[in-house]
Parts: sequence; structure tokens; C-alpha cells
Amino acid sequence: MRQHLWTAALVVLAILVGKNMINGCSGELVEPGTPVAPWKAKDTHQEWSSESFAKKSYALLFFATWCSACSRELPKINQIKEANPDLDILLITEESPEVAQNYLNGRNLSLPVGSSDTLPRQFGVSVLPSAVLVNKDGNVELATAGVGSLGRITQRLLKQKSPPG
Repeated sequence: MRQHLWTAALVVLAILVGKNMINGCSGELVEPGTPVAPWKAKDTHQEWSSESFAKKSYALLFFATWCSACSRELPKINQIKEANPDLDILLITEESPEVAQNYLNGRNLSLPVGSSDTLPRQFGVSVLPSAVLVNKDGNVELATAGVGSLGRITQRLLKQKSPPG
């Protein structure tokens, strides 16, 4: 019986690893300095794209509704965004726009969200939460993954948008 459990566990692990390899998840986030290729994501009311943020610094914050670390970080990100409405932040999820919006609404979060099943791979995201800061020239300035990554990128963007002094 115990051997069957180990065999089943190994099969599941092999499937998950194989799925990531097929999907192109390298496990490494995009490198700073990398030009950002054109991208698109949609929500329930509009489509977002790299053109939406042309000539601006912006943050892409990768999350999922099932990610507990994401759930802990998003309320603070929401507070920062509400205090700084001109801060260009977009949550990105592979889940449907409706699922993402219902999740945010259920937690009284008013962050903009886009759904894309290709964008996480484009940026090398294989861990959630992850975040990418893109500079006004359209190049990756910083990419980070794991607990605290959403806050780190948001704070960095906030410092860039704040006047010196």
C-alpha cells in the first residue's frame, strides 16, 4: 500500500514537472535590462497592453486567487494605490477575468487586473507572487519573486513617481 502511494506521488510530480517544461517555465524571471515585448491582458471591461503604459514606468504584479502570500500582500498594495491613484500598477493572473474580479470585489480591493495565460511565461514567472518593474523606456528594471515581491516592486515604483526631497 505504501509503495502505491509513493508511486502515485511520483507520477503526479512527473506530470507537474513535465507540464512546466512544456509550458516553457524556465524558473527564472526575466533579467533586468531586457526589452519588454508587446503584451496584452484583458479584464471584464477592457483590454490592457504594453501600449497602455507607453513612456511610463509601471509594475506588473503576478498573483492567483489561491495564493495565500498574494492574499496577504494585496490589501497593502491596494492602500498604496488608493493613496497614489496615478501609480501604474496592473495585477496579472492566468485565471479568468470574472474569477479575478470576483476575488478582488469580495475583498474590497479596487486594483486593476488583467487576465493572460501567456504573460507569466513571457516574464519567466514560475513562482507566485512575482512582480516586474518596467521602466519608461520599456525595459525590465527589476523582477522579483516570492513573499514580499509585490510590495518591493510597488515601493520601488512609488519612489520613482514621488518628487525628490
